[in-house]
Amino acid sequence: MNIYHHITENFAKSRLYQELLCPNSPTVHEKSHNILPPPVSERQLQCVWADARWRPNNLQSLRTEKVTVINAGRWNLEAGPDFLDAILLIGTEQRRVQGDIEIHIRPSDWNSHKHQKDPRYNRVIAHVCFYPGELPADSLPAGTIQLSLADSLRETPHFSFENIDITAYPYAIIEEKLPPCTEILHTWSPEKCEELLEAAGEERLRLKTTRMNMEIQQSNKEQSLYVSIMNALGYKQNRKPFQLLAQKLPVEELRNIAQGSSLTAYALLLGVAGLIPNTEQGYDNTTRIFIRSLWDQWWKHKSQWDENIIPAELWRTDGLRPQNHPIRRLAAAAAIFSQPDMLSAQIEEAESKSTKTWLNNIKSLLRTTASFDYWEHRLTFQGKESTRTTVLLGEKRIASIITNVIIPYLAATGHNITPLLTELPSEQDNALVRRTAFNLFGRDHNPTMYNSGLRQQGLLQIFYDFCLNMRNGCPDCELAAGLSRHTSQPETAPSMHK
Repeated sequence: MNIYHHITENFAKSRLYQELLCPNSPTVHEKSHNILPPPVSERQLQCVWADARWRPNNLQSLRTEKVTVINAGRWNLEAGPDFLDAILLIGTEQRRVQGDIEIHIRPSDWNSHKHQKDPRYNRVIAHVCFYPGELPADSLPAGTIQLSLADSLRETPHFSFENIDITAYPYAIIEEKLPPCTEILHTWSPEKCEELLEAAGEERLRLKTTRMNMEIQQSNKEQSLYVSIMNALGYKQNRKPFQLLAQKLPVEELRNIAQGSSLTAYALLLGVAGLIPNTEQGYDNTTRIFIRSLWDQWWKHKSQWDENIIPAELWRTDGLRPQNHPIRRLAAAAAIFSQPDMLSAQIEEAESKSTKTWLNNIKSLLRTTASFDYWEHRLTFQGKESTRTTVLLGEKRIASIITNVIIPYLAATGHNITPLLTELPSEQDNALVRRTAFNLFGRDHNPTMYNSGLRQQGLLQIFYDFCLNMRNGCPDCELAAGLSRHTSQPETAPSMHK
């Protein structure tokens, strides 16, 4: 009996679990038992790539070119390549390339995961696998180098996958030297660090307010709100098509046609978006009736809007949580913008002398207007009706709209929003916020430091102003110089937060 068959027979039930993980994997169904399942996971390989303590020094491409890692890239916790904006030096001529990194166990995983058809992978510069094997060049973005880690890791003294705590990453990476900004901020008091974040947050909201003011001047208050809220409802993956939809179907025309009917508004939005289901097969009776009612409304107006229908390829629906699917988000938009009173007027009427009451009024306004009977107990058209109530806008999405849309709108229309700024609710935690906090304050920082919407905005502003533009690593970052200047100011200097 060969060793592969022996190991497989000893752990026969493990194949049931492999089937759960990879139902279509040829390894799971290997009848000859001559191929063992991979001894590592992609997560372990990601840790190896990210952390210089584990990453081999003797990296070579499959074309035997030496590969030097200047920057392993930002660990991407969302859809797309595993690492973003890495910097590599390739070959004897040390040619410098910058782009994204994708990690796989086998080279063939690139095609089986359909990355060759996904534009999010167009910036990949290196395909890093555990096992060797070369894909045809036309399967990968032009110029992509292909690496295998198996031999290099085998030749690395004292290396073992068992020593990697995969639960601690991506924040377990210990740099040989702290980034300059981290060293400086370690000398600051927590209050001064919080003040920095609030100052950066106010700058971000000031810029949003300036853009909102320009949009109001170019159109009007209601259309500006409509475009901005549609953008927020699009979330990360679908901002572009949501904004395009708001331009192709302006709010004034939506309201004029809907005449207070959220169903008509929903049919128009779905129709111009090209997202009304074309078939009723497989739906329950309630859903079939609902979809038919949408088509009944859309057919009345379809000829007028045919030329405005958004191309299907602009929508991104793979890998989305049901709550973030554009079909649900458009139901919220239809309900909000088909109200008898315009949203701009309702927001301005919510103002109160009490900061807490003011924010609660706006939350309540968004929560109650974004309501659609059909979606109260469903997540998808295909799913069964639930006894639980499911809101179209959760608390974190409402918080995001308040901070990124309502506050800039109120400021752009002459309202004093200063009392609201330090009371802004925290938004959904995201990778950029966590990563920037880690970069600035180190791995042992207290996350309560940025548990407000304003400070989260501050972290994002610092990321986009500095971390995103860090082309040659931290030594060239201008943030450290600015922090040094502020540190050297006398204690009597005015606060950075005005």
